[in-house]
Amino acid sequence: MADYNKSLLCQCGGLPAIVNMLHIDNEGILENATIALGYLTRDDQNKIAIRECNGIEKLIATLYYPNESIQSKAAGALWNCASNAQNKVFIRQLGGIATLIELLQSAHESVQENAAGGLWNCAVDTENKKLVRELHGLQPLIHLLQSPNESIVENASGTIWNCAAVAENRVALRKQGGLQPLLALLWSKNTNIQENGAGAIRNCSFNDQNKIAYRELGGIEVFVDLLDKTTFPVLEKIISTLLICSINAENKDVIRSCGGFKKLLDCLDHSE
Repeated sequence: MADYNKSLLCQCGGLPAIVNMLHIDNEGILENATIALGYLTRDDQNKIAIRECNGIEKLIATLYYPNESIQSKAAGALWNCASNAQNKVFIRQLGGIATLIELLQSAHESVQENAAGGLWNCAVDTENKKLVRELHGLQPLIHLLQSPNESIVENASGTIWNCAAVAENRVALRKQGGLQPLLALLWSKNTNIQENGAGAIRNCSFNDQNKIAYRELGGIEVFVDLLDKTTFPVLEKIISTLLICSINAENKDVIRSCGGFKKLLDCLDHSE
């Protein structure tokens, strides 16, 4: 949909009219309405306008419609809406976080992808980060890290990166077996996935038990090995993780024994 058409449609009151179509129990109408809202909510002003005409509430209700294509498109529109700070809060208040978490376990990849994308944006908000854990959302996100679909992995790992900024979530991620799958992401050929994994790993490393767990999982050697094999955004996070992990005395020894000191010095040389 061209920008001019989006603007004209909204000026003519089209957005509330499309939102009202979400009440109609007809698959064809719902399909087209959610497609249109997906396009319209790419515009920042429309993200506000859809909230003001109760569209977010109706999109959340549409997530329950028993059609995976409609669920996917409604989740995609919510993903767009959730880039607005007030909408993140509004989605939480309307129970949307719980619904998106439920959809992570859908049998359909497009639904998983857009639900995880919506949670990624929502989890920028601190209360939402906590709520994802409280509603048992970390485990399905960890499971999706092993999906063969890179878009799903990217969105799930991005959500975990955001959630790992909360101390309690760092503990939960370790206890729920999340650290090993995150370490595996560091070898992804997809640079976005690699960076999300590195970001989540760095956030988790602030927990003392996670520092030990990384060593026991062979993570310290992985971090050192990647120092001369990765992109700058990932490198910055890996170096930061090594700094945090080296607070632990045994980790210092591992960094030294696997050649980490020389590689870190090389990084300093290459930064000039």
